[in-house]
Amino acid sequence: MFRSASSPTSEIEFVMDKLGGDKNVNQDLEHGKQPQKAKRRTLLHNFFDFIAIAATCLIFGLIYLLIKPTQRGFYCDDTSIQYPNKPDTIPMWLLGIYGGIGPVVIFCIVEIWVVRPFHCGRGPSRKSLKQRRVDYLKTILESTFLFLLGIAICFLITEVGKRTIGRLRPYYLTICNPIWADIQCTKSVTTASGVIQIPQYVIDHHCNTTASATQLQEAKLSFPSGHSSYSTFAFVFLFVYFEARLVCPKIQFLKPFLQCLCIAVAFFTCLSRVTDFKHHPTDVIGGAIIGFCIAVFAAVRIGTYLWSFSVYCETEDETEKDRLPDEERIPIPGVKTKQNGTLRVDDHLQLESMHQSPAMSRAHNSISTRSTYDNNSSMQPNQHQRSGPYPMASNGRRIAPESANM
Repeated sequence: MFRSASSPTSEIEFVMDKLGGDKNVNQDLEHGKQPQKAKRRTLLHNFFDFIAIAATCLIFGLIYLLIKPTQRGFYCDDTSIQYPNKPDTIPMWLLGIYGGIGPVVIFCIVEIWVVRPFHCGRGPSRKSLKQRRVDYLKTILESTFLFLLGIAICFLITEVGKRTIGRLRPYYLTICNPIWADIQCTKSVTTASGVIQIPQYVIDHHCNTTASATQLQEAKLSFPSGHSSYSTFAFVFLFVYFEARLVCPKIQFLKPFLQCLCIAVAFFTCLSRVTDFKHHPTDVIGGAIIGFCIAVFAAVRIGTYLWSFSVYCETEDETEKDRLPDEERIPIPGVKTKQNGTLRVDDHLQLESMHQSPAMSRAHNSISTRSTYDNNSSMQPNQHQRSGPYPMASNGRRIAPESANM
């Protein structure tokens, strides 16, 4: 009689999915077109990513070059815009190095540790080592594309806010040095007690010619802070990246240290904009909120899905891709797993069963189910009765313990 232990195609697919395999393994083995389709799909996705980044940068460039900031006035006694013009503690080129190039270098270093694309151990084969290198390059490209897209969106939103609001920087009156003789700072208002002078909001004013047009325009772009939004995005993105990729149990204290370092660098960059009198405190807070929201959306909603694959450093020895711990493996009749996480099918099951047609699979399942039913039905009642804790009489009644001892 046909054995009841079976391995249907659905069970094979389920196990392959739990062990890191492809759900469409039957179709891949039958047609052999999955590598070509995956390659074309990857190129198409990368092309769309590039188009998104280029379109965002183009919109940012058009806004930066064509749209002038809103003309806002001031009060003559407003001390919040009378601070001196100091040089930047962190110029934009320096922020671009440690906030733009630095994260990309960190991606390359971390992925070497996580994916191990150049480690030739005894366990993996040439194919698995090649797959590691492919995963390494793919993860680097995806992380870099996602990071660049977030930077472009961060700059775009920040620049829209700067041009729309046109808030004056804390050093505006210092660099503008308006011609005070042409400005009427107060106006007369007649009240019941007489005529009083109240501050007047000055809109039309002329600055001295010592300041260039570029400097005057920059002095009107206070809210939100570009340094704050960019630095917050970059290092919150790195914070989530470390959380997603540094999953090795042997480096428990390295990840919190790096994450605290990210928060400290972003916080110092934000504070420097206030101490340099380049932004008001509310400008820095607004820029930090923008950068934080974009980083959380990019890294948490998108990045964690991309970074959930190809983690090889969780096990002691070199293993196959995406190995599951023994306690998390689900036992399937007729299918076992080896120590390295690969499938091992019993001798009575052939791998050709994965290629059988749906009709043959249904027939195989029905025969297995009927065989199991027949085996269970053929058992006699007294065979079930002997499994009880007390002896049974010939008429099927249980003998009391006292009677059994007599």
